[in-house]
Amino acid sequence: VATKFISKVTGREIISRDLHRFHHFKDGV
Repeated sequence: VATKFISKVTGREIISRDLHRFHHFKDGV
C-alpha cells in the first residue's frame, strides 16, 4: 500500500511539473 501511495504522489508531482512546463512553453510562444 505504501509503495502505491508513493507512486501516486510522485506521479502527481510529475504531472504538475509537466503542466507547469507546458504553461511555460505556451507563455514563451
